[in-house]
Amino acid sequence: MIRAVVLGVAVGVAVLVAACFEPDYPRGLACSSGGTCPPGQVCNGFVCVAGGGVIAPDGGFGEVDGGGGVCQLAQQTGCPPGYKCTFTGSGVPNQGECRPNGFLGLGEACNVDAFGNDECAAGSLCVFNECTALCAGLDSCFSTHACVDAVGYSVCLRRCDPLAQDCAPPAEGPAPSCFVTPTGSACAVPSRYLDEGAECNAFNDCRGGFSCAGGFCRRNCDVRSPSGDPGSCPTKQLCSSVTDPYGVCL
Repeated sequence: MIRAVVLGVAVGVAVLVAACFEPDYPRGLACSSGGTCPPGQVCNGFVCVAGGGVIAPDGGFGEVDGGGGVCQLAQQTGCPPGYKCTFTGSGVPNQGECRPNGFLGLGEACNVDAFGNDECAAGSLCVFNECTALCAGLDSCFSTHACVDAVGYSVCLRRCDPLAQDCAPPAEGPAPSCFVTPTGSACAVPSRYLDEGAECNAFNDCRGGFSCAGGFCRRNCDVRSPSGDPGSCPTKQLCSSVTDPYGVCL
């Protein structure tokens, strides 16, 4: 999620918390938006977690002292010292909630707990088990990454070739696919593995080789490819550009 989308990530919770809070639904399901999670859960870092709770620094279940307030994700503003702004499924773009700050740097392996807290430092989220930078705009990531809208927040995801499907496999967990997005092609774990023609919401709802465009999973293509060549579209379809030089077949 992909918050991964998918997102295939196991989440744990301390024994003390589990003793006083036992969800009725499985956690750790891959997701692309709050609507794809079981009741009472939200999509955080492409993983379904319990909504509405905040883990305090001592591991208790309740409101964090000085935290819990509304804040801005990309700007990391609105939180007191020692806290970071993290995504909790508010439904408002770039709006998060103050949670205890993490300690892991970009690219380090991470986990998301049952209440949406992760171990990543301010300015990043745990996405697909990796601390991933938040962003706001085309030029806010390294040139090797694209700033991709992940339904409620944007993160820097590694660029890739959607035809070659050249995303590096992880040491463990589900393999990512390369998706075409308006801000660049990017690697993400499929959240729903939908087939061509299926209705979709998030950019990573479809299975590998297809991308969500116009609300449907469509075949990836290269606008430079002549008809009949690899990267071209089936007969009676045209390659519609999404992000130069890649597009989807319509």
